[in-house]
Amino acid sequence: MGGTRITVDTIFELCRSRHRRLVLAKLSNRSRPMTVDELTAVLVEHERTQPSHSSSANESDRVALSLHHVHLPKLAAHDLIEYDRTDGYLEPTATFDRHESKITAVIDATESTFDTPRDCQ
Repeated sequence: MGGTRITVDTIFELCRSRHRRLVLAKLSNRSRPMTVDELTAVLVEHERTQPSHSSSANESDRVALSLHHVHLPKLAAHDLIEYDRTDGYLEPTATFDRHESKITAVIDATESTFDTPRDCQ
């Protein structure tokens, strides 16, 4: 898919979701593939730091399911990530690399509004 065209509107649409913003921010700070389990842990930890957060016993399962069924397929459909559903690995694509500066600019612009840390760990 290497030639996928991503518009600014598409980037804004993809960044509407806090989980997708966190995924994109985390991938922009990585030099190796991540697992869905690693990403789930990052998102759960970030949610626990939010003032309006109410913890539940199945929180990791809920986040993992939303990543697997909603957020990662959406990012993969726009060729921003390569997502191996079988092995649970994901990594940014060449399309992500080409648009990374625009993606991070949108994340940085929404950071204070949506409490999405640019360097989420």
